[in-house]
Amino acid sequence: MKKFTIICFGLMIFLSSNAFSEETYIFQRMWPVMEGQWYFNKPSGVATDSNGFVYIADSQNDCIHKLNPDGKLVTKWGHRGSGNGEFWQPQGIAADSDDFIYVADSEINRIQKIQLLTEICCSLRYSRHGKRTV
Repeated sequence: MKKFTIICFGLMIFLSSNAFSEETYIFQRMWPVMEGQWYFNKPSGVATDSNGFVYIADSQNDCIHKLNPDGKLVTKWGHRGSGNGEFWQPQGIAADSDDFIYVADSEINRIQKIQLLTEICCSLRYSRHGKRTV
């Protein structure tokens, strides 16, 4: 009986250590520090396209940064405004399988759909009263 208890206790310890094992992550690399005019001021969203480019919604700079897969700045576009290609505190960003970029513009209640080649495809805005404008 004593032997059985020791074996059961040993199995419980062995099995419980596997059940509580944590995932491990391996640090791959650090992107270079961006200096000068390419700093972030409240980045609030990130998306990638099918080519590995990274898009960052920078809410306080009212723009979108585009980085290559190595983290180097390719371009940025936008500034504060309510026209096509302009942003007012973009809060979120997403990309679809056709490489359209969608930007949620929080202060003016709209979503901009951006085609990477032509820059702007369309804009959808809702007023506070639920009225939709395109």
